Amino acid sequence: GQRRAPGRVRTHKYLQTVAVADCMSMTPAGRSTRMPLNSGRLHPRRSVAGIVAAAVLAFAGAAAILSSFLDDYEPSAPLASRSLLANETRREAKAKKCGYDGPRLFTSQKEIEPTVTASYPGSGARMTWMLVEALTGQITGDDWNTMDQGDMVVTQKTHWPHPMGKKRAWSRKMPRAIVLIRNPADAIPSFYNFIYEAHHNLEGHSVHAPERAWLKWRDRDGATDTFLQKGGFKRILANWVEFVKYWAENYPREGTDRLTLAFEDIVDDDEGASTAADLAEFLKKAKGVNMVPDGTIDCTWHRIVKGKNSKDSLRKGKRERFYTREQLDMMLEALDNLMKDYEGEKTLVHILERYRGEIAKRAAEDEVKNVDNTEVDDNANVSNRQFGITDKISQWVASIF
Repeated sequence: GQRRAPGRVRTHKYLQTVAVADCMSMTPAGRSTRMPLNSGRLHPRRSVAGIVAAAVLAFAGAAAILSSFLDDYEPSAPLASRSLLANETRREAKAKKCGYDGPRLFTSQKEIEPTVTASYPGSGARMTWMLVEALTGQITGDDWNTMDQGDMVVTQKTHWPHPMGKKRAWSRKMPRAIVLIRNPADAIPSFYNFIYEAHHNLEGHSVHAPERAWLKWRDRDGATDTFLQKGGFKRILANWVEFVKYWAENYPREGTDRLTLAFEDIVDDDEGASTAADLAEFLKKAKGVNMVPDGTIDCTWHRIVKGKNSKDSLRKGKRERFYTREQLDMMLEALDNLMKDYEGEKTLVHILERYRGEIAKRAAEDEVKNVDNTEVDDNANVSNRQFGITDKISQWVASIF
C-alpha cells in the first residue's frame, strides 16, 4: 500500500530499503566505501565520525521504513485497506454522498496547530489517519516526516515509545494528543501479523500468521533486537505498558490536552459514530482545523471505517491467538497496576477495566474447558494455569512499574 498527498507518492518499502543501503555504501562521488573482506582495519576513506553518522542514519532509516510499512497495513475495514490512496476527486465524491461538499486537501497551512496521534503498532493508526483526513479535509503526517509535510499537518502520527516511533519532546512540540489504545491481547498478535507479512513478502493485511509461527515469536524470551521484531511476550507487554504510561504522564489533562480512544470503540457498530464525533469535537478545538458538518459525521465514519458490505478484517487464517495462563495473568496484573496508577483517569480506567474483563473471561473459559497447554505450546507450564499468578510474575510486573 501507498499513501498519497497531492503531487507526492510514498516510495515502496523495498525501494526505500535499497535507497538507504545505497546511501550507506557509496561516497558522494559514487565510489564504494565497503571494507575488503580480508581487511582487519577500517577503510582509510572512512573516519570514525563517518561510521557513527552512518550507523545513526541506518538506524533511523530502518525504523522509518518499518514504521511506514506497519502504518500502511493497520487493521481496518476493507475500505481502509483498499482505498487508502483515494485522491481528492474520490474524497469529494464520498463527501457528497454524505450530503456535503468535501473540503479540498492541502499540503500545509502556516496557521494550523497540529495534534499528535499516538498508537501502539497494530491498533488502527492507519484507519484513524484516514478518518481524520475525511473529517477535516486536511493532510496528516508522521513522526518520520515521510511525506515531507513537517509539522504543518492536522495530526502527526507516532508509535513512540515503541521503537518504531521517533523520540521527540512531544508535549512541548504539540500541546494536544489523541491516544489510541487496543487490548494488548489483540494488539500484540496484530503487530506480529505485520511482521510476518513483511518477512515473507506478503501483501499487507492479507493473512494471519500461522499458529506455530506466532507461538515461536511469542515465547522467544531471549530476543534482544532493537525494533522488537523478534518477539518475546514479556518485553512486548512491557513496551505496551510503557506506551500507556508515557502518554498518560506527558499529557495528564484528559479531555483538555488528551483524548483517549479505544480501537474497539472506533470499529464498533454501536459506538463507532459517537466515537468519531468525540474525535471531531476534540480536533476542531485546535487552531486552523476544518471540520465536516456535525450532521454528516455518522455517514463519514460509516464510509471510512465500515465501507459498503465490509468486514472488520481481510486477513485469512485463524484469528484467535492462544496465551499461556502465566501470560494471561501477566496482562491482568499489568492492567491492575495501570488502573491503580491512573485511578483518577476515568476514560482510561474505563477502557482498561474493559480489557481486564475480556482477558479474565478468556482465562476463566480456558479453565472451564480444561484446555491442555501442550496442544498450543509445548513449553507451557500447566501448574501456572491451575494456581494463577506466581511470585515470579509479580516480580516481573513490579519491574515495569
